[in-house]
Amino acid sequence: MSKITDMPLAEALNGTELLEVVQNGTNKKAPAQMLTAVGPAGPQGPQGLQGVQGVAGATGPAGATGATGPAGPQGVQGLQGPVGPKGDNGLDGATGPQGVVGPQGPQGPIGNTGLQGPAGPVGAAGAQGLQGPQGVQGLQGVKGDSALALVVSTALEEYLATAANFDQYTRFTAAAAKTYVFDAAAVVFVKDKEYHGRNVGAGDLTITALGGFVLNAPYEGSLVVPQGGTFTVKIVSATEADVFGVTAVDEV
Repeated sequence: MSKITDMPLAEALNGTELLEVVQNGTNKKAPAQMLTAVGPAGPQGPQGLQGVQGVAGATGPAGATGATGPAGPQGVQGLQGPVGPKGDNGLDGATGPQGVVGPQGPQGPIGNTGLQGPAGPVGAAGAQGLQGPQGVQGLQGVKGDSALALVVSTALEEYLATAANFDQYTRFTAAAAKTYVFDAAAVVFVKDKEYHGRNVGAGDLTITALGGFVLNAPYEGSLVVPQGGTFTVKIVSATEADVFGVTAVDEV
């Protein structure tokens, strides 16, 4: 009698008009009524070879984003990277406020003296200073021969120089203003002769020239002899003489 080797298959085909059965290793069809039950199934045979994997299905839609988990512990700091290239200089910033002046530092040592420069040009001569007071009169010398000047005193307020009184030392004692007159129209003056004198009395003594005669005053001086002043009139020609000695400063 034919048998169905697969019991589940036989139960499934019960009542069917034809069933496919295995007889002597050959598949055959037989009516279901001809089939009878068989004993328990034998042990399961070995698993067959795995079939070829089917084509992968389409990817489903992405699920909702899960909640952010707690932050993990900070990792160890990595090694410092190399310094990058220097960037371009930026624009200069605004000038800051001036700082407070610091305390003065100690004075440095004195430097070496420089070389002396060339001498400058000589300046113009300065004005003559005021005449100092007259010194104490010295002792009178021993009287010599007649070539020495003869001392003559006069109280006249106007005294005329003549050919007879040259080389005299005349002392003017009048206590007022007085004059010593050199008049070329009245006297012939001889070159190299000298007229000396001193204003003893109060008031100035003025040396005056008349008749075309010329009197040359001292440098920055005048022809006015103050009280106590001494003078000399040196004849340089018949019409000219130089005056030197103590005279008032020319105010002009």
